[in-house]
Parts: sequence; structure tokens; C-alpha cells
Amino acid sequence: MDIISHLEHIRAGIKGAPFLQSGTPIRRGKAATDIEELDIRRVINRNAMKCFDSSTDCFWSKSSDGTVYVPYTISSAFSMSTILDAMKTFASETCVQFIPQTNEVDYVSIESDVGCYAYIGKIGGAQTVSLDVNGCVYNGVIQHELNHALGFVHEHTRSDRDLYVEIIWEYISEDEVQNFEKQDTNNLGTPYDYSSVMHYSNYAFTNVSGMATIVPIPDPTVPIGQRQGLSPIDIERINLLYTCNSKAFLTPSGSQMNANSNARTNYIVFTNLFFLLPHADNAGPTEFQLNGTLGTFTSPNYPSPYPMNANYLYLIHIPSGQVSVTRCLFG
Repeated sequence: MDIISHLEHIRAGIKGAPFLQSGTPIRRGKAATDIEELDIRRVINRNAMKCFDSSTDCFWSKSSDGTVYVPYTISSAFSMSTILDAMKTFASETCVQFIPQTNEVDYVSIESDVGCYAYIGKIGGAQTVSLDVNGCVYNGVIQHELNHALGFVHEHTRSDRDLYVEIIWEYISEDEVQNFEKQDTNNLGTPYDYSSVMHYSNYAFTNVSGMATIVPIPDPTVPIGQRQGLSPIDIERINLLYTCNSKAFLTPSGSQMNANSNARTNYIVFTNLFFLLPHADNAGPTEFQLNGTLGTFTSPNYPSPYPMNANYLYLIHIPSGQVSVTRCLFG
């Protein structure tokens, strides 16, 4: 049984956790093993990737060295290795780094409460990220909840979701409707991501076994709801939201590849960095792992032509050092 099936098998618990205006959760369910991992805690006047209250800052601050440090504490209920490993992706792929809390006032408190849940963005003081030891301590689930704490909501609730998924309301109980309500989100110019670690699975919160609550459109067979870990677009959004310096956008021919374009690029590795090119419409990003200090990589269909006016996203991983592009050939 995979992680999502397991979590849905044991679901119930706090589920949608409706909130009073005070922010106090009204919990349902009795057993600690009744878990729904697809849960967020809401704060009034605040939403994913948008701060609606100018008197507060719902994002974590960037330090003078360009790193966004997010202090944390971890309950003694956990064996910490899985949680720490999940945090490493943020540090290696973005400018966000989770660090042990010392004297910081604002920090995430990772606890084993009933269910998997987190507040959206920074709320001030100690804010709970719950990872129930009975079902939430998996890499993708941990990254899902930590990404909530950074300011991201569920992918299927983003403002343009109706173009990409259909919500089947008849299979959603009234007290779970809030988990599917569309939000006013800043999508950061990124495409809808079926593979996002923030996306619900097809059968999340269904009230009829075997009946989907979310159906991708136009292709209902597109997989959704993975909990393996952050997708390349999840990573891109974190870097965009927090204006990370460990990212550079390279746009051949302005922002387009013309019909005769292809790309072969020489590189030199200096320090830890990756860079992105704009994402292709309706296509997944291309990932490269560059392991040597010198070398060449090519675009996937080099030297064949690309479609007219198409944008492509490349995610380049470097084991150590910064990448310096020394030559790009287009066309």
C-alpha cells in the first residue's frame, strides 16, 4: 500500500478541522490513528502566497546572507532522521534553510498531534506543524506540511484550478467542502502542477468509497496526489516567492525559442547552485544532474527544432558549487 492509500485508509481524525474566528480548531474523531494528512490551519486575513493584512508579515524573513532561516523544534516523540532528511531538500534546492531554534521568537514546532497539519505562512511565535507518528512521518508528507508553513496552499485550490481539475462536489461531505474551496492565490506565473506535493489525490475526503472527488481535465488519467517529495515546480515557486539568489532565469532569444532553435551549453561548476529556464506549456521540466567540474549538456531534442514560441523549464542540479554558463548556442 502506498503512502497516499495508507493515509486515506486511516483517514478521519481532524480531517478538515473547521475553525472559529479565534483560530481554535474544532476536532472530530476519536482515535489518534484516524489521520487525514491533507489539512491546513487557517489564519484570518491571510492566504497562500498573499498577505492581506499589511500589519503582519506572513512570510519568513531573508537574512543578509540571502538565506531564509526557519527555526524549528522537534518533539522527542520522533526519531528525527526522516524529518531532517526532508528538510535537506529545501536547503539544497532553495534559499530556505530550517535550523534548530535557539532564541528566535518565531519558529515552527514540529509535534505529533492528531493528524498532519500546518498553518499557512509565518503566523508569529511558536506555530505547530503536526506530523502524527502514526501516519505522517514520510518524506513527501513532511515536505507538504513544511511548504504550508512557508506560505503555500493546496494546488487544487489555486485560483485557476477550474481549468485543470473538476471538483466532484456530490462525493464531498458538507463539513469537508472547505478543503476544496478555491482560494485567491498568487500563482507566481507558474503552470498548474498535477505532480505538486501540495496536490490532493483523486479520492481525498470522498464520502463514497471508490468515487473520486478530484478529476484532472481534460485527461482524467493524469496522476495527482504524489507524496514522494517536492516537485521541480514546487521548488521553482519557493525560489520565486522568496526571491532566492540560488536561481537564475536564462531566456534564449529574449523569452522564446524560435522554430529553428536548439541549445548546447558548456558549463563550469564553482559552488552549489541550480538555474531554471521558463517552463514549457503543458510539459514537465527537464532535469539535469551535472557531476563534473567541466562539461556540456544539451536540450532534450537537440539538434531537432522546437515548436514556435515555446518556453521550456530546465532544472539543473549541481553537487557542489555554482554554475557558470560559458557559451550558449541557439540555432
